[in-house]
This record gives sequence, C-alpha cells and structure tokens, in this order.
Amino acid sequence: MTQIHPLRSIVIAAIGLSPILATASDTNSSTPIVPVAARMKSGDDSPQRLREGSRLNDVVGQFDFAGDRIAFFPADSKDSFRVLENLALERVSRILSEGRAKPEWSVSGVITEFRGVNYLLVTKAVIVTSAAKPITP
Repeated sequence: MTQIHPLRSIVIAAIGLSPILATASDTNSSTPIVPVAARMKSGDDSPQRLREGSRLNDVVGQFDFAGDRIAFFPADSKDSFRVLENLALERVSRILSEGRAKPEWSVSGVITEFRGVNYLLVTKAVIVTSAAKPITP
C-alpha cells in the first residue's frame, strides 16, 4: 500500500480549493454585491440568476407543484426557484398534498446553481398566518 505524505495531501487540497478561495476573496469583481431581497424586488422583467451560496432570509411566498417537483414563488418577485429535496421540503409537500388552500410561507434557504438555473435548498419554512404570526408545520 502506498503512503501519501501528510504535507502532500495538504498541498493537493490547497491547490484544489484555490479557484474557490480566489473567487470568494475577489473584492474587485465586476459583479456588484446586492442582497438577495433587493435583487428579487428589482422590478426587472427578466429573471435574475442569483449566485451560488446566496441566502434567502424570511422571504414570503408560496410553494406549488411545477411538474413533478415543487417550486417556491416569492411574493415580491416574478422569479421562482425549483426546490431541492430535503426534510423541510418533505414537510411542505405533505401540507401541499393535503389539498388545503395554498398558504403563504416565510422561507429561508441557500441558493444553488446548476446549468444556469437557480435552485433553493430550504433550511426553514414557516406558514404565515393572517395575524402575521408564523406557525411551524
């Protein structure tokens, strides 16, 4: 069995991470840093792709079925996000399949990108009641 020197492993890992670290630390990038909520409320008719790792924090909107998947539709935007499967989405799906009226949700999560399309990994989804008090499903 071949042994790899520990220092060699660190160097290989650092080389592999260098493009990621350079992108994250590049403060002179041509893309302005704009909060996700501001991008969603920009009023532009064309959907704007958000950057990988952007966060949604307590964005109000609705979940709905889009084909065989579920999408999140923010209330203040024409954009929508396909939602990645996880336990939070399973709970949302359960409520959607009960057939009740589509409730408003307060959603937090992380945006991912794949082939030019944004996806949402939900970390928190809370039903917003008419009295504006969230109810956890």
